[in-house]
Amino acid sequence: MQPPRPTFSDRYIWLWLPPLLAVLGLALLFAWQMPTVRQVTLPLADSDDWAEGLRVLEQDNDGHLFRWTRPEASLTLPALGSISRKQLWLRLQTGRTDATPMLVTVQSDAHPMIFAVAAQPRQYAFLINDSFSAQPATISLSAPPYQTDGDRRTLGVVLSGVTVRMLEAGIPWWSVTLLVIIAQLGLLQLLLWRSVLAMRVRGLLLALWVLLQLAWLLPLGADRFDRFGVTLALAVSVAMPFGWALIWLCIWLVGWLWRTFIPWLGRCWQRSGYGYAGMAFSRWQRSDYVLATVLALLVLLVRLPLLTQAIRWLGADDYLVGLFAIGILRGDHALYFGQTGTLAAYLVAPLFAGLGISATTLVMLPLALTMVLVVALYGLGRDLAGRWGGLAAALWLVLPSTMAMQWTLKPQPGYLEVLALGSLMLWATVRLMWGPPLKRRTSGILMLAIGLCVGLAAWASLLVVSIGLTCALVVVLAWRRLASLPWWGYAGMILLPLLIWLLPLLWYMQERTDNALSWTIRKSRVRSNWLDSVEALMADILPELLGFAELTGRAPVATWLAVALTATALAALLLTLYEALIHRHLGAWIPLLLAAITIALFVLSKLSVIMRYVLPLYLALPLMAGFAVSRIARLRAGKYWASLTLILLLLLHSASVLGQFHVGSFEQLRTQAQIAQALQQRDIAYAYMTYWTGVKVLVESGGHVTTSSFVGPQRVTYDQANQTRVLQANGQRTAFVFHEEGVAAPFFAAYLKRHQITCQRDVVARYALYYDCHPFPNVYQLATMLPRGKE
Repeated sequence: MQPPRPTFSDRYIWLWLPPLLAVLGLALLFAWQMPTVRQVTLPLADSDDWAEGLRVLEQDNDGHLFRWTRPEASLTLPALGSISRKQLWLRLQTGRTDATPMLVTVQSDAHPMIFAVAAQPRQYAFLINDSFSAQPATISLSAPPYQTDGDRRTLGVVLSGVTVRMLEAGIPWWSVTLLVIIAQLGLLQLLLWRSVLAMRVRGLLLALWVLLQLAWLLPLGADRFDRFGVTLALAVSVAMPFGWALIWLCIWLVGWLWRTFIPWLGRCWQRSGYGYAGMAFSRWQRSDYVLATVLALLVLLVRLPLLTQAIRWLGADDYLVGLFAIGILRGDHALYFGQTGTLAAYLVAPLFAGLGISATTLVMLPLALTMVLVVALYGLGRDLAGRWGGLAAALWLVLPSTMAMQWTLKPQPGYLEVLALGSLMLWATVRLMWGPPLKRRTSGILMLAIGLCVGLAAWASLLVVSIGLTCALVVVLAWRRLASLPWWGYAGMILLPLLIWLLPLLWYMQERTDNALSWTIRKSRVRSNWLDSVEALMADILPELLGFAELTGRAPVATWLAVALTATALAALLLTLYEALIHRHLGAWIPLLLAAITIALFVLSKLSVIMRYVLPLYLALPLMAGFAVSRIARLRAGKYWASLTLILLLLLHSASVLGQFHVGSFEQLRTQAQIAQALQQRDIAYAYMTYWTGVKVLVESGGHVTTSSFVGPQRVTYDQANQTRVLQANGQRTAFVFHEEGVAAPFFAAYLKRHQITCQRDVVARYALYYDCHPFPNVYQLATMLPRGKE
């Protein structure tokens, strides 16, 4: 019997060493970035993330913060990232008028412990026995119900401190995750080295490898291992076969790029720029104008029935646009810099002037911007991938997935404006640099339009950087055309962005004392390392971005729809790569580069781990879908297959959207609308309340109720002019609005009683309205006395 013939993996087994070391090095890097915390003190001021059943934050005579619990409360304790026994320290007291000790039951799983809590605050220790689990532990507290005179709340016990500490060094969880990853790599390596092992041994190893994957996929892995470890191990185990293929593809690409791409790029530079790699620019026909108009009208047709629910989902950042727009109509300078700009407010102000101030008018802006975005995507996709590509790119956002639908209905400043202006900017840059040569005057006008879009988008949000870098690469690849462009076009393209962005900034810094530029640069840098964004991108952001996060975990049919939606996105990416690499389609590099730049900036920046910072991907993903459909359309009977692909894509997106939006009206008024209506019925024109509630009330009242956050509890403000107006009212037609269970309500009630101030008090949607106060409270004194916090 002849020995088995060596396979490719047997002959070149040493070539597996570099990717093996690369993956192992990545795992070690993750392990190095995951330090173990030995002790954590949980903040009472912000208990929404780790506690349920706690009352509002209060302060004793010595200035110590505490919270009453309900008779039944629960605490979610951090795992501290290691295998070790942990101890919980609770600072408790009865808080009752009598000094009798009270029995409080603290329970974790099936391990209850009863404490005799004294009237004075003391520390009580509780051992968390489940040392194997690295998931957050849940602790329940049970206390006899208690009510005081004049207080309708049912109380439990006073909690003034929560600390979790490790009793011994323990084994960090990242080491367990690292060992599992090494075991996965070793088993896969042995399976690929086929000439060394017998068939039975390979079968046993394969079974062991499958069992190891199932151990991570089953709930046991999610229950016993920390979230970071589960995310990393799932990524390694599920994507391992694809990972090897991708590594080998990268090795092959390096050689191919060295032999082919660099000489090909040199030949491209020698061309004039017309007809790059299969792109065929042409003048728009009447059918193109009709199709673009139909696509814009479809945006309205699809979204108008969803406006009622979309308005109910508006957050305080969305109402911020309306706040600034009202200020513009009043003659204020709505100049706000930092995370977002006020371009949206200047666009909404004419709508408010013509259609009236309301939340419905507010959402007209995202509708208009989405129409612009869809038309620009059609034009850009048509130039890069043909009419089928433009149609697919536009329809991807006409009827998108859930998250894309929400973001095309949100007037939150700085994001949808960047997408709309960025698409126009990218389209104009491609036409200018890669399209047929234009007359000098036409080229200059197009350059001025690009400069205008850059300036307005930069004013709206710095997210335009990723789109701007992509445009810069488009210019570099056609650098020979730069000499033919007019000098006055260059001057306008450079000066317009500087003036549009710099002049409002200087004006803002002159009117306000804070350093706006420094605040802009240092804003929202809250992450400790870039691995947080990698984890969030893979586990949270991409599933939401693609629209299948809302489907997973539901009925089996919905889960399969989520898998199909993911498969379509992956197929679009692979087909775009195929166009870029195999067919050398220069235009296919645009969505790939835009996606890579956006993700790289998100990972390496210090911004918060929030999906809105990768929204430029909503330009890259439709273009990838356009290239995929365009490639299918070039097959035999391609028009039919392309039509079927488009229908399938739209059906998948519809399945994602219909589960989240409900067409129809809602009879119940929104909370802020109820407050605004109640204030207007009582002839109140000015109100002190927490800032993010006041922003909504101001818009919902049609601008008739001016609000101020001068007395808190959230005293951040971007509208000092309105704050001045409320102060100048001197108590005339003025009310105080506090949440019944907020941090400021009990302090304000105690202040009124202490100073013998009488007020009319009504409750609307769980908010207490104090008005007709005699004498009127000293708001400057209140601003120093009322606590700060969330409501």
